[in-house]
Amino acid sequence: MEEEYSQSELDAFRNSWPVHYIMFLLLAVVCSELLHSSQLDVSYFAAGVVAHLLTDESTRLMLSDADVHELRTELVSVIILFDVIL
Repeated sequence: MEEEYSQSELDAFRNSWPVHYIMFLLLAVVCSELLHSSQLDVSYFAAGVVAHLLTDESTRLMLSDADVHELRTELVSVIILFDVIL
């Protein structure tokens, strides 16, 4: 069950660790770009990092709902395109 936080609680959390928040956002942006790599192993690794960021509660708090939705949509669209031979 996902805990609900007010906007002021989220802002206070994000502002309490500004350097960590900025680094986290940079990581999310870089991983988002790496999802679209032409090299399967790079894209696959980035997908794992993004999936972890989206499911870990402490890092999830650093993203807005719109960012989470966008990353989830992007993650699913990339995974569907993985061309893996089994």
